[in-house]
Amino acid sequence: MNFFKATGFKAAGAAAVCFALGVAAPAGATPITPSPAGGVSGTVTVSPGTTYSTLTYTFILPTEALTGTSGYAYALSLPLFDTVNGKYTLTGVTEALAATATGSVTITNTDTTAQNFSNAGAQTGATFTGPDGTKLTLFPIEATQASGAVDAPNCIVFSGATYCQVGTGIATYTGLKGNASTGPKSVTNLSPWQGSGSASKNVQVVLSPASSMGTALPGVFFGGSISTGGTLTIVYDYIISPVHIPVPGFIGLSTLGVGLVGLGLVRRRKA
Repeated sequence: MNFFKATGFKAAGAAAVCFALGVAAPAGATPITPSPAGGVSGTVTVSPGTTYSTLTYTFILPTEALTGTSGYAYALSLPLFDTVNGKYTLTGVTEALAATATGSVTITNTDTTAQNFSNAGAQTGATFTGPDGTKLTLFPIEATQASGAVDAPNCIVFSGATYCQVGTGIATYTGLKGNASTGPKSVTNLSPWQGSGSASKNVQVVLSPASSMGTALPGVFFGGSISTGGTLTIVYDYIISPVHIPVPGFIGLSTLGVGLVGLGLVRRRKA
């Protein structure tokens, strides 16, 4: 049997996640573009001819493995809304984040008896900062094991020191899964979301460092890892202005009457 000297254990931490808003995208990274590349997702025409429509952009955020010391930043190229010289009028913008997560957790028991635990796993969070500077936050994104038990370590005392058998007092769970979403959130300041032609804005979605979590009696500690990815969806709501066809100036009834009288005289002369 292999034993190690028990000199104390350090909790992996169940503290609240601090969002790493200062995380920078990898050097030289090409900004992610929407996939699919955007498109009209439906139109509704109402009287007197004004058409309401939506334009949806979906960004696919690849899965990234996170640690307790570093997060990750996705660089995105967001197409701005083009009014085409007033032909289209932007009436609203909604944004939504969704994420899926996979992870694992190791539970270490330093007590002399078996212990139960619940909600063990790892968590992270995501923050999108739009062109208007406002932030959309998705927290928590979790991969958890609902409940379980961990045996006590097999320990002996020798010469006043405690030695525990390697691999005892530990339970590991892998393949943990979870998902989360914000639901649509409306933007109030529309101006920064607009641009001419094919103008775009470089923006980011930032993942915070991983944090372990779990509930148990003192003497039980948690260490977890998590990988996450997801989608960012931006929807532009807009109006297609009705086409105005120029109409000749108003023809008065008196002018029309004179014309009809003249036409009658011509017919009489021919008769």
